[in-house]
Amino acid sequence: MWASARKKETLGELEAAGCRTIDLDVNDEGSMTRAVHAIEAEHGAIGVLVNNAGYAQSGAIEVVSMERVRRQFDTNVFGLVRMTQLVLPRMTGKVVVA
Repeated sequence: MWASARKKETLGELEAAGCRTIDLDVNDEGSMTRAVHAIEAEHGAIGVLVNNAGYAQSGAIEVVSMERVRRQFDTNVFGLVRMTQLVLPRMTGKVVVA
């Protein structure tokens, strides 16, 4: 079993429980591909992906800057989609050319 975080040193409890850990930032394409390739190289296809990166922000919509909204969507939506795209081809056994 693997766990990931932008700062893998925050995963000490999971590591102590026997989980393998790896750096992975869903806002960094290189970080995502390196993590997926490292795990697939060792284990083959990834069997389960839990996309739990994300955060909430508060504030009245008229005062939340579009920069903050875009950053949140990059993490909460586009990060989830991209991780799924990276994992799914080997998970399903289908080669996808993009």
